[in-house]
Amino acid sequence: MKTIVRAAVRINGLIQAHIVMAFSILIVTSFVIVSLLFILSVNAYTEAAAIYALNVARAEFEGKDAPRLGRLARVFAQEHRFVTVRSFEVDENYVPVTYDYINLPANFSARNFAAPRRISVDDYMVFITAVPIEPDVDTGAYAGAVIFYLNVGNLNAFTAVMIRILLFFVAVIWMLATFIAVVIADSLLKPLRQLRDFVRQIGRGDFTPNTQTFWSDEFNELNQSLNISALRLDAYDSEQKAFFQNVSHEFRTPLTTIKMYGEGIQSGVMDGPTAAATILEAQARLADMVDDILYIARLDNVSPPPMEEINIRITVKECIRQQLPVADVRGIEIRYASSDEPLLLYCAMNHIERALNNLISNAIRFAKTTVSVECYTLGAVVYVRVCDDGPGFEPDAIPHVFERFYRGKGGLTGIGLSTVKSIVDLHGGIATAENGEKNGAVLTISIPRAKRAALTGDTFRK
Repeated sequence: MKTIVRAAVRINGLIQAHIVMAFSILIVTSFVIVSLLFILSVNAYTEAAAIYALNVARAEFEGKDAPRLGRLARVFAQEHRFVTVRSFEVDENYVPVTYDYINLPANFSARNFAAPRRISVDDYMVFITAVPIEPDVDTGAYAGAVIFYLNVGNLNAFTAVMIRILLFFVAVIWMLATFIAVVIADSLLKPLRQLRDFVRQIGRGDFTPNTQTFWSDEFNELNQSLNISALRLDAYDSEQKAFFQNVSHEFRTPLTTIKMYGEGIQSGVMDGPTAAATILEAQARLADMVDDILYIARLDNVSPPPMEEINIRITVKECIRQQLPVADVRGIEIRYASSDEPLLLYCAMNHIERALNNLISNAIRFAKTTVSVECYTLGAVVYVRVCDDGPGFEPDAIPHVFERFYRGKGGLTGIGLSTVKSIVDLHGGIATAENGEKNGAVLTISIPRAKRAALTGDTFRK
């Protein structure tokens, strides 16, 4: 409970910060990805377009037949608006002799740039290709070369402008997303604050249900779960208070008896052996009560007991054997109706034995002459029924038979049958009480056989 309260106190700052951070990371990541994709796409498209334009211009130029390179270059340059065409003189290695229109690389040679290449010139990106002109057949002199280049330096400026535009939209979207995130966070925080206050209320011991409704089904389900927990805690708190009150009341009677007879022995007004026998009887009753209370405390423990597969028919026979001495003293006959065919049940054996012993001993206490025990299965459920021929239950008492510390007429501590119900509940079963058709009480427990037992459908076997 303290952990839940501490977590609820931190909700206010964490959720809003996390939502805003999530929106911010999503937007920044999207901006980076879109920018990278945009730059890569623009560069790839520009390079493909520039190379294509240079190849087309070069092919057109090489297809012309003209005796003088310079005049052809000047005429050809007027026909191409995008590709710049220049002619220049070269040496025997086709390296430019003089040029003043573009800063060519130091290792530039017309033959090395037969295929279009990308170079950087004065911080500009230029795609360039060159066509070497073979020597004049008459004079043998090198006529020179023609260079084709396409300046795409404005691409960087265009990309920078587009990035700034994207950044502007990202800033606008980020502000809008932050506003939306704050609104969403507030819509989440309001019900969470209310639920936090409800948890704090439960922590203070006030288990009054929260009647508020929320816009989200999830919050309503959480509120309903907290209400159920509050009701269970309220019931548990009431049970604990009633438990201590009843325990103190039950302890008072044997303790008073022990004190009274002890004082009688001390003052000499009571016979020693008779008083000692009464004291021992009260002490035995007190020990039984302590044992029952400790057993109930173990049952209330949240740790599941060890489970195993047993033959429930053998366990019932063993419990009957344990109760035979008490039955013989009272002159009660115990009849057991069951087959010898194994009937497997996956359960906590010690707990089941305790429940069966409590049922049989309770029937012996109220029976006149006979106690009947039956063990059978119906489908996937095992039934154990214990009947006596005593006076039976009073009609008003039947709904309360299995309540803790409830004592009917002739009852003892009111713990025995409540222990039976706790054990049966632990196994997912049902305990019922009723009167027989003629007379006597009928107590029945039914426990699912679980997955390890072979199911028999709806076949009744006895």
